[in-house]
Amino acid sequence: MGLAFAAVHWFGPWGLTAVWIGSITWAAADARNRCSRRAARVAVGGAALLPFVGAALYALLRPGVDRLEERERRVWRRFLEAQLDPGERCLECLTPLRPEFRCCPGCGASLRADCSSCGAPIRFGWIACPRCLAPAEASARWSGRAARVAA
Repeated sequence: MGLAFAAVHWFGPWGLTAVWIGSITWAAADARNRCSRRAARVAVGGAALLPFVGAALYALLRPGVDRLEERERRVWRRFLEAQLDPGERCLECLTPLRPEFRCCPGCGASLRADCSSCGAPIRFGWIACPRCLAPAEASARWSGRAARVAA
């Protein structure tokens, strides 16, 4: 019994020190992946100054996902939104439109007006002709529904 007690008495503090250094290393590596630089410094400082409580506190308060996984989720969400985007729709009946349409195939509402200067088609909402830079007429700036919504 005396030998076992002497071994624990001798190796116990070294074992606790090794676990403490391991917790600091783990907190530093994990905080580098999950937190900003400042938050990572605070996490490592807390783990170093508060031997076992600091690492446990960091484990409770750390972000749920790392930065790479968060970026991957953002990119995937943008991809899915781009795939599900129905594109341009008519303001009157919400029929899907193509860029070459001059009127809505669902309700017949006019989608474009002609430029008074060069005759090029101008979409409603545009304030100037992209070809000749002439200001659009007030009737070409808003469709009927858009004018009602703006008023």
